[in-house]
Amino acid sequence: MKITHFICCTFILFSLSYSSALLAQEGKVKQVQLREFDLQSSSIVSQSGEILSNTHYNSKVYWFPVKVPCTVLTGLVANKVYPDPYIGMNNMLIPDASDSFNHQYKLEQYSYLPNDPNPWKKPYWYRSTFDVPQSDKGKHFQLIFKGINYRAEVWVNGKRIADSSEMSGMFAQYSLDVSKVINAGKNNALAVKIYPLDFPGLPATPQLKALGDFFANGGPTGDIGKNVTMLCSVGWDWMPAVRDRNMGIWQPVYLRTSGQVTIQNPQIKTDLSNLPDTNVAKLSLNFSLNNFSNAVQNGKLKITISPENFKGISFSVEQNVSINANSLSKINLTPENIKQFIIQKPYLWWPNGYGNPNLYRIHLQYENGNQVSLISGCFIKRKRGFFRGFKSQKLGGKNNFPQCLLVFTRSQFQGSKRNECGESECKNSKIRKR
Repeated sequence: MKITHFICCTFILFSLSYSSALLAQEGKVKQVQLREFDLQSSSIVSQSGEILSNTHYNSKVYWFPVKVPCTVLTGLVANKVYPDPYIGMNNMLIPDASDSFNHQYKLEQYSYLPNDPNPWKKPYWYRSTFDVPQSDKGKHFQLIFKGINYRAEVWVNGKRIADSSEMSGMFAQYSLDVSKVINAGKNNALAVKIYPLDFPGLPATPQLKALGDFFANGGPTGDIGKNVTMLCSVGWDWMPAVRDRNMGIWQPVYLRTSGQVTIQNPQIKTDLSNLPDTNVAKLSLNFSLNNFSNAVQNGKLKITISPENFKGISFSVEQNVSINANSLSKINLTPENIKQFIIQKPYLWWPNGYGNPNLYRIHLQYENGNQVSLISGCFIKRKRGFFRGFKSQKLGGKNNFPQCLLVFTRSQFQGSKRNECGESECKNSKIRKR
């Protein structure tokens, strides 16, 4: 079983980062989002992942239906277990992840778990079932986790795919090879065990009176900084502590079906080396071709770059590429070996008020007989600036801090469908209604 993980980060000055929202796997590659899950605490459910990931599992206890992405507290609020913490003083009616905080403010009494005064101390299970068509038999399957918090253990059809030592940290993304356990033509079961933060931290004194002091950034002890997580979830300025610290599956989950060769981790860089002269741009492209089969794959790689939102000239580059069985081949293309990667008079991307937000689209295609892997996405050439994260998505709140429960309303994304790659927000962003 192969696990590929990569860290979300911000690239500065002329770079491309990608996600399933921006770079769509096309051709004979398909990607289905798994949304419908059931949620329950391991304090209530004692069965193992092997049992919970069985399609015939029949629970004797009630599971809360949730739509992923969804943190644990978000799911419990949606199921009326806890009140909406945005309203009034409701946040003081929900136990915190810190035992000492609960004891100080007598929040243990609000735990919905009868024998656990702290409902966030033990892991939670997310469970889902999904069908895979018989026509997909023999293909390659990957489970894509865009974001979990804080650790996860993944089971599919009774087999453990990854444990909590392999999946940890809020900002890592994971690609799990599940080809050997997927049953094409049948129903399949997925069980994900989400563990809480290693160090939940201590919230600052709550604002129990009007015009109280701001919250200490990261709490008075700063212990939450020992985790790779959202530090503001323990409290930050005007933002109160998120009681479960946003534990859960907070980003989408996908089942990706493809041929035996996949294109992974593309990165394109543009270099304007003669600034302030912008008449020449040089491109560099790095990505990996992963062969999951037991045979050598001999195919043709085709790269096409074309204008996305302006009139201009497209160009293509083709190369024959062989990949050894069960191996990963890294492809590095530069202006030194690809003359077309030197672009004369490029169209630059400019922020609002300074010029047009020009975008280029790149298509990466690897074809071997009747098997095609194709990835595409937009990139920009610009003089200076930042490109945030893996997709252009506003997190809401003030000063770019997220909403407490990571729940986004449709009104926060108004005007977001003009361009899927950065004119405003990504039109393929998964927006949860509330």
